[in-house]
Amino acid sequence: MTLESPPEDHFETNIDRFSSDELLSQYTDRATAGLFPEERAAIDRYFDDDGAVLDVGCGVGRTTRPLAERGFDVVGIDLSQEMIEAARRLSPDIDFSVDDATDLGFETASFDYALFSHNGIDYIHPTAKREQAFRELRRVLKPGGILVFSTHNAWYRFPAIVRDREFLRTFYLNRTNVPRLFDRYKKDTGEADLHTYMSNPIRQRRQLRRCGFDPLELVGKRDGPGKYFEAMLYFAAER
Repeated sequence: MTLESPPEDHFETNIDRFSSDELLSQYTDRATAGLFPEERAAIDRYFDDDGAVLDVGCGVGRTTRPLAERGFDVVGIDLSQEMIEAARRLSPDIDFSVDDATDLGFETASFDYALFSHNGIDYIHPTAKREQAFRELRRVLKPGGILVFSTHNAWYRFPAIVRDREFLRTFYLNRTNVPRLFDRYKKDTGEADLHTYMSNPIRQRRQLRRCGFDPLELVGKRDGPGKYFEAMLYFAAER
């Protein structure tokens, strides 16, 4: 029994999944949900109410619309053509385009801020390509620019033993993921069916520094130590 994922690049598999009618319908249903509380808190703390924002992995524009309504000069990008077409239909007044976070089509130092929401960074495979996305985001940010993003938290498996057995079954306790015990990528065997990177607070800070960012804060639902064990980690980092 192998302990590592197969060598194939799962990035294209994930892109195909995000372009499926099923996920497109799910994202469209949530298009008007607005910013999640953690996203709003991080933006309130680190984004001034002006400047240029790159909304990465924007899907159909759930985060892009509220950013535009707050007065930001925002561009939404996603690698799924289908998602971008839906975003343009829903918000024709906002600039949306198809683009790849690992090879961004923008000039250096083009943006004051970047948002990569809803764990989008975790579906970039393999780890080297994930780090390339961080380096590209750093490149297109101005000096002192801020990146806010979220990522799955592997440490959530500890409280999940008591309160979220479904999480454990989805990412750890199944025939697909048991062989990946020491692999940072797990197969989401639930509804999403995506190859998913599992980070943790220590690993993510190290990765940010390796890619040229200065980690500023871990923003959680709570302010105390419990935020380090929440299902999703929201980071603010400075270029």
